[in-house]
Amino acid sequence: MKTDSEKKEPEFDYERYIIEPKNFEKHLQVGIIKHETSCLGSDVEYFHNSILKMIELEEDDIIIAPEFDYNFSDKVMGEEEKNLYIEEIKEATEGKDILVFPGTFIWYDGEYAHNTAPVISDGEQIAECYKYYDCGSSGAPSKYELKYYCPMDEVNNSKKWAKGKKGGIFKWKENKVGVEICADHYHNLLKHAVWKKNFDLQVIISCGMNLYPKDTVIKKGGYAIICDGSHPPYTKAVRKELDFEYSDIPSESLLIDSEYAIEK
Repeated sequence: MKTDSEKKEPEFDYERYIIEPKNFEKHLQVGIIKHETSCLGSDVEYFHNSILKMIELEEDDIIIAPEFDYNFSDKVMGEEEKNLYIEEIKEATEGKDILVFPGTFIWYDGEYAHNTAPVISDGEQIAECYKYYDCGSSGAPSKYELKYYCPMDEVNNSKKWAKGKKGGIFKWKENKVGVEICADHYHNLLKHAVWKKNFDLQVIISCGMNLYPKDTVIKKGGYAIICDGSHPPYTKAVRKELDFEYSDIPSESLLIDSEYAIEK
């Protein structure tokens, strides 16, 4: 972990979406960090500092970063190091009414490498979603001859959660939220894993994946949002109006500099 004096002061682009879930008294602002990532390595410190700055600004109710943002190019992160980054995000959110999806971590538990997406709110990690379909996640681990654990191998490609892990489904402010990581959306992981498709919010964290409205699990009036790290990114948000009708949510493109100035 770098000291404060070593950390960069990033200038970064992000998009903001305004959503109005039915269970909330006011609209919510969703901030999306826009920057390229890779299964072979990304600028971890850039993303970490950007996430911390967005939390500190307290401009957005939800913050989402893309897949592979916590993915070193010169090593695979250990579990202890992963937990240090998560602790910093937890501390930054303590006492704040904010929901953070800090992208995904490529990390090694001593036996297997994983691609997981933690979810953090008010100083706590409230969920952790494991990626089920490899589709590039094993890129960095394979580079260092580490075994990548793919849950779908364990369950013989059946549409269910491996080892009982259901970290991709949780409640926030009485709203049902579902998370998918990249190829898991294409393979309909949430769509097949749950009986009732009645999510208020579905978040797809990806690098090279489109949002497919027909494959969402949101109810009428619910929202699906994808944060993508490919170039160009496939980031977008939709609202479900009727059974087979979805509307695109317009976004604002903004810039945050090292002095916390926000510009359109």
